[in-house]
Amino acid sequence: MDCQGSSDVVLVTVSSITEPVQVIAPVVCAGQNVNVHAIGSGTFSWYADAALTLLLGTGDDLTVPLVNVTDTIHVVQQDGPCTSQASEVLLSVTEPPEAPAITGGGTLCEGDTLLLAVDTLYDVLWSTPTGPVTTSFVYHFPASIAHAGNYSVHYVIGDCAGPDASVSVLVTLPPIVDL
Repeated sequence: MDCQGSSDVVLVTVSSITEPVQVIAPVVCAGQNVNVHAIGSGTFSWYADAALTLLLGTGDDLTVPLVNVTDTIHVVQQDGPCTSQASEVLLSVTEPPEAPAITGGGTLCEGDTLLLAVDTLYDVLWSTPTGPVTTSFVYHFPASIAHAGNYSVHYVIGDCAGPDASVSVLVTLPPIVDL
């Protein structure tokens, strides 16, 4: 028996995800929106659950509104005919720090030393009459009329700012002595 067969050429295309997904998810304060951003080579679908049944949205960016506790969401990347495994994305939530206690302030004479300070528990941001300050203290010597006004400060953890504490500073001219 002489058997003859025929053959065909089969073309097999192997595809893969070009660039794996990377996600940027900042730490936020409780009660704020979390803006997450995906980087990769395809399109992204965001899910609330590991079973990928509760679609939150699609695209590079997703805003999760009013997050109060640390939670996990999932992202899947579609790159051509390929779909990635789901990646977990941690939504980290922190409680905002309390308002700092300010030492110093009140009334000064022009030429005195102005020193306002808070404890160095966290990063600090002051709003002052002469501009922002990011150290735990505000120091001016000699104090002038330009330094008079309201000083407010709050602690910052990542992008999470606590409430302001404020103090007023009055800088007066020294008394004129008539001889």
